[in-house]
This record gives sequence, structure tokens and C-alpha cells, in this order.
Amino acid sequence: MPGVDHWLLKRLRAGGGDDEEFKSPHNQGEGAEPESVGDTITGRFRYELVDKLGAGAFGAVYRARCLDADGSDERPPPEVAIKILKLSGDRGQIQSIRQELASLLAIRSPHIPRVYDWSLDARRGFVAMGLYKGGTLRDHLAQVGAYTEEQAWRLLKDLLGALRDAHSASVLHMDIKPSNVLLKANGGYVLTDFGISQGAQTSGGLQSVGMGTPYYYAPEQRWGRRHQFDMRTDLYGVGATVWSAYTCVNLASRRAKSIVAKTEDETWGLPRPTTFRTFTSTQLENVLMGLLVQDPHRRPGSAAEVLSQIERIHDPTVAAAIPGRELSPQEAEPIVANLIDPLWSHLFQNERRGLRMLDDGEYLCRVNDRSYYTYVLLRGAVEVVINDKVVFVEDREGTFLGEVSALTGKRRTATLRARGPVVLRVMNASQLERFVTRNPAIGVRLIRSMAERLDRSG
Repeated sequence: MPGVDHWLLKRLRAGGGDDEEFKSPHNQGEGAEPESVGDTITGRFRYELVDKLGAGAFGAVYRARCLDADGSDERPPPEVAIKILKLSGDRGQIQSIRQELASLLAIRSPHIPRVYDWSLDARRGFVAMGLYKGGTLRDHLAQVGAYTEEQAWRLLKDLLGALRDAHSASVLHMDIKPSNVLLKANGGYVLTDFGISQGAQTSGGLQSVGMGTPYYYAPEQRWGRRHQFDMRTDLYGVGATVWSAYTCVNLASRRAKSIVAKTEDETWGLPRPTTFRTFTSTQLENVLMGLLVQDPHRRPGSAAEVLSQIERIHDPTVAAAIPGRELSPQEAEPIVANLIDPLWSHLFQNERRGLRMLDDGEYLCRVNDRSYYTYVLLRGAVEVVINDKVVFVEDREGTFLGEVSALTGKRRTATLRARGPVVLRVMNASQLERFVTRNPAIGVRLIRSMAERLDRSG
């Protein structure tokens, strides 16, 4: 029997979900009665609703017992959370939810609840997912008060881990807040509610009708600047959530409006934590404020990049992420003017940021580094070194280097070293994604470059 994830993905891609065999006896359309404790609902497996955990505009969440659990990975565990969805019957809403589910099924992360089953057959669909009995971060904060620094670091790393895995599957959350964070039994955290009731959140694709939750949402959400929505939008939500837990300021309260209003003309969307907690480490404050920059272009480019920054804080021997020195606009001017490739020359006419100079022998990155940047070679040559041997020298203008590690967060598989003076355009993961999306011709070149590299290595 195929695995649960494989079966569900196959069904979603086929547009399944409307045939009789998949309908629940308690989910039969307009006249269906609301589910209640003791009811049995059916998808691929059968579930008995045990008790109600919460409710909202989307419907309700129940703790449920899987009647078909047998302890194997092919079936749900004995207990799951069942999210009952209020469906309008609108075809667009169903398609949006189907896209969202397909994205979530592509994510396997210890920091995101696993989806086991679902039904969209009637006005009240459901999703069966992992159950976390520790409750929400919102409720936990109401009981314990402000988090310690140690707790804040743990929360920060777990939420970034969730985003790293979600963004790798091109899924944006867009509504990160304490009520969407659940506590694990081991003291860790998971990020839940990826907008299933609002629509798919895919980077560069369909945007949700929802705009997040004041004042956990990013400034671009507050201002309705949809063209700026990307991975960095979620990073702001993580920063705001951890900031709230550490300062014990509920950003959903009336008090939050006056706090945020004071920062409208500032660099950051929220005050520094030291405003509320005097003895806050510089390291924690700097990381949080880096996420809370109002201009999304000045935030880190990915969750993996921030995790690398945190790793360097706790282990100073970890290599710095960005090589070389940044060129001033005056220094960049003649380099852009002398580009031979007309495509790159056109693209850089109005974009001079991110150009960096490396000296002979300077490293772009070393093998096994966690470096979250990709490089476009504009001048000079770069040696590709594997096992202390130069296996290739790249000197073609406009060649991408290190893009796989930048997008996946995986360790570098080769050392890249400047041979003579080198000029590069350096991009983080968000910048690369946006750059390729806006310039399809560059995307084709990127694919060809990767194919050529695979051919050489083979």
C-alpha cells in the first residue's frame, strides 16, 4: 500500500475529492449538521471526535481518535487533530485549499504538523494532522509571562526551522503569531495553520485574501504591498512573535497600536527589546531587530541565513557569510558599463547594489560551509576546488555559482576561490528567487548552467 503522503498528493494532483467513496456521513452538503464530540468522520481513514480544542472563523479543531490506526507509518497515529473547515462551495476556494494541502504534503519538518488525511467533499471539509497537547504559545504566555533569553532563542530557532522547511517547498505562511505556534512535549515548538482556510501561500504564486494579523504582520502586509510579499515577510512575523514572547507585550492587544504607531517613521517596526527588558543581550536584540526592519529588502534573505547567523553567534569559528567588500556606486559604474553580455548590461543599468570585489586567492566559500548566498560572476575567474584539487575554472560573464546551496540551505560541496581580482553580484535566497521570477531568460540560463555543471561532474 502506498504511503499516506504519496496517496494524498496523487489525489490532489488528479483533482480528486468529489467522488462518493470519499464523503463523510456527517459531511453531506447544505443540510449537514455541525460535527460534535462522538461523531465519526471519514476520509481515507475513520476518526472519532473526542473533544473540542478550539474554534475560529475557519471552523473548529478537535482531538480525535483514529479508528484505523495500527502503529505503522502508512496510517495516522492513534490520536490526531481534526480541523473542520467551513467551505463556501466556491470552486476557487476549493482549488486554493487543494493547492495549499498539496504544498503542505510536500513538507516534512519536525517543526510543522504533518497532514495525514483530508476531505473537501462538502460544506464542512476537514484536515487530519499531528496533535500537540501542549496548547498554543498564546495560552502558554498568558500562564507563564515573559520568556527568558534561553526560551526566546529556542522559540526563534524552531520557528526559523519551520520556515526553512516550508520555504524550501515554496510555501509562505503569512500569519505567524503566538496562536499559530504549538508547544511540543519536549519543550520545542511547531508552526501551524498555513492559511488552509484562506488559500494557498506559494512564493511567486497565488496570494491569500488574508493580510495577516495586526501587529504581528509585516509592514508590507499592513500597507497592502502584495508585490513585496516573499520569504522575508514571514521572517518579520517570526521576529514579532519572538519579540512578543520575550517582552510580554501582546501585539493583538489595544496597547500594541500605540507602540507600533511610535515606530512608523523608524527603521524598525517595533521598539528594541531593551525598551522593556533592560538586561537583554546584544546578540538577541540584534537578531530580532534584523528581522523587524520595515524595509523587506534590508531583512535577511532566508530563514536558513538567520539560522546561520545564530550559529555564528554561538560558534565564532563559523565562516562569515558574505565574501569580499561591497563596491560603491562609483566603483560599480565602469564595471556595469563594460559588461559584454547585453542581457546583464541591461539588467544592471538601474541596479548597482550587491556588487562585491574579491582579491586574488580570497574564498567565496569553502566546502561544507553553510553559506546562504549565490554569486553571479561579472569579472575575473573563479576556481572550483574539490579535495584540494582545482577541477574547473569558471570565467564566463554572468555565470551563477553556489545557487543550489543558497536555495536549499545545504552545505557547500566545493570550495570557490578567486583567481585574480573578481567582481561578483551577490544575492541571498529571496533576492535570487525574485530576480529569476522577474527575468525568465535568466532562469533559463540558470537551468542550463546547472545542467552543464552536472554533466561535467558526471
